[in-house]
Amino acid sequence: MCRWIEEVRVANPPPVLGLSVSLAMPASSENPSPHRILLIESRPLVAAGLRSVFRDEDDLALTDIARTSRQGLACARSREADAIVLAADMPDGCGFSTLCGIQALRLEIPVLVLLSRSSSGLHQRYREAGAQRLLPLDTPIDQIMDALRSILKARLSPASVSAPSKDRSTRPSRSRPRRSVLSGQERKVLQRLATGESIPTIADHLGLSPSTVRTYLRRARQKLGAPTTERLTQWAMSVLR
Repeated sequence: MCRWIEEVRVANPPPVLGLSVSLAMPASSENPSPHRILLIESRPLVAAGLRSVFRDEDDLALTDIARTSRQGLACARSREADAIVLAADMPDGCGFSTLCGIQALRLEIPVLVLLSRSSSGLHQRYREAGAQRLLPLDTPIDQIMDALRSILKARLSPASVSAPSKDRSTRPSRSRPRRSVLSGQERKVLQRLATGESIPTIADHLGLSPSTVRTYLRRARQKLGAPTTERLTQWAMSVLR
């Protein structure tokens, strides 16, 4: 566990966290308004640690904390954040599905992902899905703050505004497959997948076994020509929301 989290555990017990918790201090009339940061993090200890750190930053304000993927997407839709810090592990779905949902909303909000585990394959998946920065959870806090400032600066630079992204790998195709090719159960599974739910959660809500849910996803992939479940997730988030 990284040092800044350990220090907060002793000095600042984590509060009960929920959706849209107002944490930003009023900006001084002499200083520009701080950049608004949305944190999507389910672990109270990590959230409390970051909240404590943000209080000491003049140019960055933690304005919302979301504890689940669903809450995170709801906060992102409000368009009140300038950047998002996303934990890769969420109780109602993985951080990857949440990231795909954020990108499907086409909000142009930069996302910094905190990974509890790391691998080259995982980094590539998150990069392809649109994450601006990826950092291990135990990264020193000053480096996390510097990374946030870096992606915010890149977002506000003239080049990022005028030049369209050349990477179209995560954008839904203009010639989208028709939803009518899907069965009713396949559509229900995809609709829940589009909200960021995990396979076990989908199975529980629909009264199915996880293996049956995977079967419906496999059939939907075949019908829609989606090469991976991740691409299928992106399609569902952009079409079935």
